Amino acid sequence: GDFSYKDGVLKKGETVINEDMELIDNMKANTSAEITLFYGDTRVMTTVMDAKGKRAIGTTLDRNYADKVLGGEDLFLKSVIIAGQKYCGYYIPMENSSGEVVGMYFCGKSLADVNEAIKSSVVSVIVTDGVILILAMLVASIVLMRIIKVLKHNINKLDQVAEGNLNIEFEGHIVQRSDEIGEMARAVQTLVNSFRDMLAHIKHTSSTLGDSCDKFGDSFVSIVENINGVNVAVDE
Repeated sequence: GDFSYKDGVLKKGETVINEDMELIDNMKANTSAEITLFYGDTRVMTTVMDAKGKRAIGTTLDRNYADKVLGGEDLFLKSVIIAGQKYCGYYIPMENSSGEVVGMYFCGKSLADVNEAIKSSVVSVIVTDGVILILAMLVASIVLMRIIKVLKHNINKLDQVAEGNLNIEFEGHIVQRSDEIGEMARAVQTLVNSFRDMLAHIKHTSSTLGDSCDKFGDSFVSIVENINGVNVAVDE
């Protein structure tokens, strides 16, 4: 049925719904929000308490706001004073079956509670972000230290090459890395192996050249002996 209000009695159809406040009290218990039903601009059911601890029944909404909602608009207010306290809440029209707006529904929270919840959320976010940042820095430090350790290993190998040691071998786990450090290690190892092969080739060539020089020396000795023989023959 439709809503009707007369002599302080709010009905929906033939059912009186403001005999007690159990309906809206249960809503508040389940949502932690204040609930109010308006007939016209007047509160006829509410969980909002005044300074004396009594329900703010019979109080009215500011006419400027009430006209908007009773005109069919939904209205959200960041701050509205109810029974001497600041609330933020949402107002929507309460309609009968004909579409006529006869009142309003309100659902909201104390602005102090909202601000406290926001403050608590901000603190929680800051703490969480701080923990995440510390963990990220710790992980980054560990990764960086491992990278530095590998780089120092590579630099040590290069220093050995600079000192003439070509018998170096990079550790397998470094050469097998798929990042730039692994590429550098593989490139240095390839370079050292090339140098080693080149020196081995030079050594082999030098050895062959030495053998040839020895043969040439023997030939020159033979030539000198022959020349001496010729000289003796000429003298004779």
